[in-house]
Amino acid sequence: MSIDLETHIPTRRNWRSFSAITAMSGLNAFNDNFARFMLLPLGGWLVSQNSGFEIEHLLGVLMVLPYILFAPSSGWLADRFPKNQVVRWSAWLQLVALGFMTFAIWQKSLVTAVVAFFLLALQSALLSPAKAGILKELLGRGKLAYGSGVADGVTILSVLLGQILAGVIFDRGLSSSGDGWGAALTPVLVIFAGCLFAVVLARMIEPTPAHPVGPLTAKVAFRHVRDFKVVTSARPLWLCALGVAFFWGFATFILLAVYEVAYKLHGGGEGTGTANSFMMATASIGIALGSVLAGFLSRRGNQLGLVPLGGLVMTLGTVLLALAPAGEGLFRFGLFVAGAGAAVFLVPLKAHLIDISPPDQRGKVLSVSNLMNNLAGALAIGLQFFFKATSQPVPLQMAVFALFAGLATWYVMKLLPRDFWFLFGVTLIRMLYRIKIRGAKNMPEEGGVILCPNHMSFVDSLVISAASPRPVRFLIAEKCYRHKWVGRFARMFNAVPVSPERAKEAIRIAADEAAAGNVVCIFPEGQLSRTGAVCEIKRGFEMIARKSGCPVVAAYMHGLWGTFTSFSGGRYFRKWPRRIGSGLTVSFCKPMAPKEVSAVEVERVWRRMASDSLDLQKLDQRRFADPSLFLTEEPAAWWEELHEVGELGPEEFGELARQAHELNAVAFWNRGERVLLEWAPEDAVSRVLGMMLPRMAGVKIALVAKGAGEVELLKVSREERIDRLVLRRRDWSPGALAACRKEGRLVQLLDDWNGDEPALQEEGIYPSLLKNGKVLTWSMPHPDEKNSKLSTFQPGWKVGHVGRLLPGVEWPEGWEVDSERFLRKP
Repeated sequence: MSIDLETHIPTRRNWRSFSAITAMSGLNAFNDNFARFMLLPLGGWLVSQNSGFEIEHLLGVLMVLPYILFAPSSGWLADRFPKNQVVRWSAWLQLVALGFMTFAIWQKSLVTAVVAFFLLALQSALLSPAKAGILKELLGRGKLAYGSGVADGVTILSVLLGQILAGVIFDRGLSSSGDGWGAALTPVLVIFAGCLFAVVLARMIEPTPAHPVGPLTAKVAFRHVRDFKVVTSARPLWLCALGVAFFWGFATFILLAVYEVAYKLHGGGEGTGTANSFMMATASIGIALGSVLAGFLSRRGNQLGLVPLGGLVMTLGTVLLALAPAGEGLFRFGLFVAGAGAAVFLVPLKAHLIDISPPDQRGKVLSVSNLMNNLAGALAIGLQFFFKATSQPVPLQMAVFALFAGLATWYVMKLLPRDFWFLFGVTLIRMLYRIKIRGAKNMPEEGGVILCPNHMSFVDSLVISAASPRPVRFLIAEKCYRHKWVGRFARMFNAVPVSPERAKEAIRIAADEAAAGNVVCIFPEGQLSRTGAVCEIKRGFEMIARKSGCPVVAAYMHGLWGTFTSFSGGRYFRKWPRRIGSGLTVSFCKPMAPKEVSAVEVERVWRRMASDSLDLQKLDQRRFADPSLFLTEEPAAWWEELHEVGELGPEEFGELARQAHELNAVAFWNRGERVLLEWAPEDAVSRVLGMMLPRMAGVKIALVAKGAGEVELLKVSREERIDRLVLRRRDWSPGALAACRKEGRLVQLLDDWNGDEPALQEEGIYPSLLKNGKVLTWSMPHPDEKNSKLSTFQPGWKVGHVGRLLPGVEWPEGWEVDSERFLRKP
């Protein structure tokens, strides 16, 4: 039965097989590297005894030669036979090769041991396309990058263990016996016996399909040039394969240069193997951690933006290697950094190469990739041999490769600017916010969609991109598209420019994009909110939906107001973030039919999702149990009652907390302001404003007792630095409130409103509506963003109205609401 690998979800059996191939590959890598790093110090010891020859470059050549000679054959094997069967054959071949090496060391024949090592390299070459290609057949496309990262991480950790143990065990054996042959024999015999476990693991992998590619002939076995055309004919394949090859050339060069450092430090005698192993172990730890990190960051899909990031880190690490004294702490740190960057560079490229390879030619593509990897390794061996033969210092060698790494990174950055900046932006967003996604399954898996989110901050596009299960294209105003900096990023991310002056053309462009199967994001408000509340919803998206025939998905972002990219505090950016890791909820509604959707319905859905998001807020009651909120030095009766907040029941406390979050979502005061509040402990509004809200909004509350009177109110407001008064209307006269206003205080009145609103608002006194002990609306001065050509006027209050509805609040029965959601009596 054929499986669609594009949508395949791994089963439990698939994961078991993945675990088996990962463990088998790790053991295979351990054995290969243990044997190699056992032969290296053995060869160095023989040279110091004047009875051998230098083998480091020879082993490097023999390691890559099978990949060059047998690349087409290994690719043919991986395509012609089930990949699980090829893995089994390679496990048996490794057992034979290590048995031969054990015999050679017992016979004290370095030449025979080198031939056995060539067989090990041949076994790895035949295994490589099968173990890489089988990952997609087991995990499908969705988990491919994750699986590739984990498999690479395990392999590199196995390489690390093989390198460390080989050098250390050889040096200890040599120290105790003085005989290099005896020091190498027992360890190699042990890993020969351990190969039986690799055979068992290989048999645990489930069967995979074979592909009809014809018989193996001499023409097929030596079709290197023709196979190259499979890769070079498709530019994405070619560039991916080049990037992977650069990694292996880089790794080969570093390995040889590090061995040169170890040899110079210890003269090839005792200690050379240990020094080499531990320096390479540092690089391998970096590679392992980088691989796991890249796999983790790609758990929701492959992230090509990691490639230029890895290149930058790899270049930095190589620069450190060029500047640091050889073998010392900074040198080892440079190895760690270079290894981590190289792994982050490799993992997404390798996963992408596997992903975009045609299924019936995946083995061929991977064999060509292996061929390129080893040609790059051969070039690196030749370059390092030239440097060593001409006595070039290691820092100069590292400087040359730092230049190569920098050039490769620059080229990759030119190819993948969008992926890099998208990854950077989304990663930054996930660091700044703990994003909780609700209703992601409501997004249709395919086909065009009109996505309509609210618009609170300059990072809304990145937040939507981070939360959306599908890639999103954004509409952007043409004047923003032409902006020097905004336009550069807009073009990079394929944003669609539209002009309000050419509305018909804008509707046509957006409809065509959606009809082509894209998720097109439209901010229906057409502007950033500068009040924290929803702006007027324009109806253009209705026509776009009907013209394209695509469904509309409304999205609501809760938690962005108050961040430094929103207009809270009266300015964008020019303020410190409140905290790192603040909570943010992004909700997606069920698709709405294009013929039935309307601006009214979108707002209704937004308010429902806002209400649901507020209900999800969790507050620790203990944070508010002992608030230090008092003005006078002498304790008052209400101060004792203040501490009784700890006795509130969960239901009442939750309702107060919800209302505090609701109020915090509008710009009615600024952080650091000192606010005078009339305190009535029995009043829910007082408890919300006096105890909970200051901790969220960052204001300082000064309290006056209920019924204190106008004289005390005026006295307090004059003696203390009071920026704003928030009072119940009750007995305060318009004259007293106006007097406070004239002294520079903003005055907010809370009441079940029946008064003369226009007169008060013209005096700069802002009324808000209470119903059943809850604040429903809030008024404020008109927000004014200075020096911005991209903003439109948004009122903070209106004559004859009692404020703007808070997010998540439905207007009370019998009241009227206008297009900007200001409330007034009918």
